[in-house]
Amino acid sequence: MLDFFPDGDETDSAANGNFSIDVGMMPNTRIDTARTGRNAPCPCGSGKRYKHCCGGAAVSTMPLRQQALQTHQAGLLTRAESLYREALVENAEDADVLHMLGVVLFQRMRYREALETLGQVAEKTAWKQPQIRHNLGLVLAKLHALAANRVQVDLQGEFVAWQGSLTPAAIHDLPRVSVILPAYNHERYVTQAIASVLAQTYPNIELIVMDDGSTDGTLARIQSSLAGATIPCQVLTRENRGAPTTLNEGAALARGDYLAFLNSDDYFAPDRLAKMVEEVARVGAQWGVSLVSAVRDSEQATTVMDEAFKKSFSRRQKACLGRFSNSFAFLTYNIAVSTGNLFVERRLFEAVGGFRDYRYNHDWDFCLRAAALAEPVVVKEPLYFYRLHATNTIK
Repeated sequence: MLDFFPDGDETDSAANGNFSIDVGMMPNTRIDTARTGRNAPCPCGSGKRYKHCCGGAAVSTMPLRQQALQTHQAGLLTRAESLYREALVENAEDADVLHMLGVVLFQRMRYREALETLGQVAEKTAWKQPQIRHNLGLVLAKLHALAANRVQVDLQGEFVAWQGSLTPAAIHDLPRVSVILPAYNHERYVTQAIASVLAQTYPNIELIVMDDGSTDGTLARIQSSLAGATIPCQVLTRENRGAPTTLNEGAALARGDYLAFLNSDDYFAPDRLAKMVEEVARVGAQWGVSLVSAVRDSEQATTVMDEAFKKSFSRRQKACLGRFSNSFAFLTYNIAVSTGNLFVERRLFEAVGGFRDYRYNHDWDFCLRAAALAEPVVVKEPLYFYRLHATNTIK
């Protein structure tokens, strides 16, 4: 991410402050738009004074695309635009130059021209360059900002009113919660995961364990961990079909009013389900998540990472929360963090259609689709413990 000043000319910094924009041109080249005096070191890193390098006659001996880039580095946007255009006359197919021209137009707040230019370069590169897609998104955001801000104010007002309306209702019959625990080659961790379910303070639960074709000792650990369980339990084992399918099959077996998921290498806080029922089910919400803490890869249940890292997930969650509604927070970051953090009314899960077959982001995809139907509650306590280890799928 590189900081630019969206200037209207070459000398005045923008009234609306700094913003970040990615550039894809020339690896290892950093564009620094701090103003460069003629006697200051040249920003290209040559060690020469600017007037004797990029700011002087030496520029004329460089290829136009390099002249344009170094002029851009110096923050001389009008001149950089002119040089990029000259370079495109020499080679109209130079996608990097066209991209940087779009960046300059964006910095000069000529957003519609920037949109057209970046759209052209996106087509030329078959939409495969993430920097170009990112920059195109920034342009669209600028063009839609005023209208979007008005909508956001209205949505934020609705969200605040919705939060204020959430009042616990008396529950005469405690809703049953079905915990779906998919397991695949986690013999080292699954015992602790199951133990955390059996230790829940909430009484009305059932546990469905799905062994997804494990080839290690996971199934034996599951069976021994469930010996003497005092809650209803089911165990299903079959060939490997992947996490999304396994989660959906487990949900289809569930008979609870709410579904709670738990990854077999993670674990619950003892009062997780009690608090999720209290803050989600009792207020009539259809789904929710809690804050998340990370734990060290260790067989010791109490070994937790240092405080800074332990709170890394919850810090990122909190950074998104409160700025807008919980549902809109999912557009910035997967505030659920993990499939195992989901607590969902079974009817909503069925209405959303369960998890889609995405290897890495089936949880985030589910949350985005669920958020379109119902606003989630976020329980502001770390009730889910996410274990980081060498074989995490996300790695």
